[in-house]
Amino acid sequence: ARRRQDGNSAPKYIRNEFGVSAGGPIVKNKTFWFAAYEGHRERENRWARTRAPGDMEWNGDFSRATNSNSEMYVIYNPLTSGPDGLRTPFAGNKIPSSMLAPISKTLHSISVEPNYNPGANPWLDYNFQYYYPETTNVNQLTLKGDHIFSDADSISGRFTKSWSNYKLAGGRYGYPKIGCTSCGGSSRSDARVNSIYTRWNHIFSPTLFNQLQASGSRSAKSSGTLADNTDWADKLGFPNPFGAKGWPSLYAWGNNPFFYWGGWDADNRKDEMLNAYQLEDNVTWMKGKHSITFGAKIRQERNNVRELQQAMGSNSFDYYWTGNYDPSSDWKQYLSGSGFASMLLGTPSYLSNQYNRGYFYFRQWETGLYVNDSWKV
Repeated sequence: ARRRQDGNSAPKYIRNEFGVSAGGPIVKNKTFWFAAYEGHRERENRWARTRAPGDMEWNGDFSRATNSNSEMYVIYNPLTSGPDGLRTPFAGNKIPSSMLAPISKTLHSISVEPNYNPGANPWLDYNFQYYYPETTNVNQLTLKGDHIFSDADSISGRFTKSWSNYKLAGGRYGYPKIGCTSCGGSSRSDARVNSIYTRWNHIFSPTLFNQLQASGSRSAKSSGTLADNTDWADKLGFPNPFGAKGWPSLYAWGNNPFFYWGGWDADNRKDEMLNAYQLEDNVTWMKGKHSITFGAKIRQERNNVRELQQAMGSNSFDYYWTGNYDPSSDWKQYLSGSGFASMLLGTPSYLSNQYNRGYFYFRQWETGLYVNDSWKV
């Protein structure tokens, strides 16, 4: 059963798995081949619902900015600050269009618009809902070969290549504009995995045989958001001293219920190259009622990992710029200001870019010996 989250339609879920395989001899009773392909496809929709500001709010009109008690959030003009800390509210609780910062227009162009519950007050009620597309594609190709040299010696090998791609258009830490293919609030994961092994089997006698195997794998993975390759910090006008691409963290705090906890956010970008190489030898010896196995394994891992944490910026706007000072409490006046209003004015409270040191190189060796005796009494 699938829950009807919007009250009407069930979430989309389509899953398909398919494949083909073939094999046969190359040289009769000597050399053999095998190949297989497997595919996996999933198509889903991720439910999302939020409060989205309408044209009134984006144009600086806060005349319906109220809380659940019908009390109004009063927006003050920071340019009227006096020596006593007091400010003058905007007439009609409306910010003049001449004072709106360029960032407000850019954010408006990539943010969702109200699409249901007509006439709802976005300060109090949900007015946007949508099923964001979520897709998963997985492919795997396997090639295998076997060759028999003699009754005592044979060799086999396999190569497998797997590649996958996952995309979520929105609803992860944010609500990008419907149809935007490079915005924050999205998610992605791309992986390429290659693995190979070769194995030599040698029979010394009917009671003693050996297996030697060499194997390796190389996995390249990158995860983050659909915005990872776009210069969003530059487009939005935020500091970007490291020239990092991707979506900067952006929040408008205080008296503002819009979007994802008042913000436009995204996941961190992470790139990995994981390598592993292994050599192992296993011996089986049958002696009377004993079945003895022993062997050794050597494994090396060489992993390179990079995670970009807010290199493109972590920025916030709070309600102090558009709030008013209260001398009696020596603090901001109750129900004054809005982080969203401060964002429209282009007056941030915090701007930050964090330096990331690039890749971390992890190196590890493993060695192991074992002996096992199965004794039939």
